[in-house]
Amino acid sequence: MNARGSVAEILDHALEAKSWDYIDDATLNRIRKDCEKCLQLINGYIRYLRNQNERQ
Repeated sequence: MNARGSVAEILDHALEAKSWDYIDDATLNRIRKDCEKCLQLINGYIRYLRNQNERQ
């Protein structure tokens, strides 16, 4: 899905920002954790939608 790709893109931008010293390690780690949480939520929603579709 597009949402997962967008989260991956955010993480990629954060990694690039860290490599250029625009952000510190703490900020990168917070972004990583937020991205992981978002991916868990997105994947859960995808599973929910698939289950709803199978029940119809």
